[in-house]
Amino acid sequence: MSNPEELLELAQAWATQRGRTFAPELVDTAIRLRDSYDGLEAHRWPARTVEHLMLVRWPSHGPHGVPDVAALVASLDTFWRFLRSTGRMAGGSAEPAALAQEARKAGKRMAAACTDDRNFGSNKILLGFGEEIGITLDDATSIEEVQERFQRITDAWNALPIDERRRRSPGLDALEAEAGAEGVDDGSEWTVGLSDPATSAPHVRASEFVATLRALVDWVGAGREVTSTGALRPVIARAAVDALGLGDWDRSWRSAMDCLPLHRLWLAAVGTELVELRATKAVAHPEAWPTTDREWVAFGLAAVHELYDLAIYEGVEYPLTELLFEIDGHQGAPKKRSAVADWWWQSPGNPLAGPEHDAVMRPISDDTLAGCLEFFGDLGLWTERAGYLIGTDFGWDCAVYLAATHSPDGHEFEG
Repeated sequence: MSNPEELLELAQAWATQRGRTFAPELVDTAIRLRDSYDGLEAHRWPARTVEHLMLVRWPSHGPHGVPDVAALVASLDTFWRFLRSTGRMAGGSAEPAALAQEARKAGKRMAAACTDDRNFGSNKILLGFGEEIGITLDDATSIEEVQERFQRITDAWNALPIDERRRRSPGLDALEAEAGAEGVDDGSEWTVGLSDPATSAPHVRASEFVATLRALVDWVGAGREVTSTGALRPVIARAAVDALGLGDWDRSWRSAMDCLPLHRLWLAAVGTELVELRATKAVAHPEAWPTTDREWVAFGLAAVHELYDLAIYEGVEYPLTELLFEIDGHQGAPKKRSAVADWWWQSPGNPLAGPEHDAVMRPISDDTLAGCLEFFGDLGLWTERAGYLIGTDFGWDCAVYLAATHSPDGHEFEG
């Protein structure tokens, strides 16, 4: 596949020959945003990723101000038609007409999204603040100068009172609230690109993970003994493993945290406040279970939020976001489980991929993907029918959330 620069040159020539609108600088920005933050190649356009680009990614990490929306929509339409007509459109992409319709619909809301500072990412907020105090990166002539100026902006930002920083970054707080990182907030406005809670929540409620979590909360009840680190005492943890049917207790385990199936549940239970840690015991709060569809979606995202750092520690988080976009079941393309490993090996988002490393890296890549599927497989992010993985509406919500809050290497954005 041609690199983005070559694609833009070819698309420009194709558009000129046919008298079609094409603004290469706008398409280039779109390509770079999707590649940097979502791991999507320039020729890969699954359904619903256009809405995400225009209403989430561009407002949060794109240039300040509102782009020429009409020119952007027309230029993307030209680019998609160029890709399809020249055979360069990646498999799993939507048809150009459907993508154009999605772009026109999102375009009606893009100006509002780009001017609402609740949608801004942390770097965009910092660069805007830098312009206010007279520091810009635009005319820097070297990497060292960019770094020096950005450090000055950061130092000035950190010198602001905390209340002022919070006032200037309302969207970061709202985003955390929507995901439940600081508790569920029904007043949060960060819902751009998310599914209807009425269709997303059932996947969370019916998931195997929630069923087992309910059993854990019931088992904790009025109190179970914990260590000074907040983990169940080993003898108590062993009883929990037996009671919940989580397998056999390994005699080599020294801590409840060594038992991955139990540790996953414990992190989610504590993180979502279903279990409260006190000095020497943990107490269940079954009244903390969500009730509305919206609360259930926020709860599910909070659970993923709690588990994601553990997945990073286990080394299995990397494929998740791109996989969820790839198998999006609302309008996307379900994928055979047997073919997923080949897809991930060929994905530009796979840091292990590369033909020169086939013999060594391919087994590691396959193991990473298998670990990801096992680690996140009980959360309601996808279903499996006749050997096909089909993303759920909650899986889409999770993909949007992770793309907005975590960098392409899986680490959480600071802000």
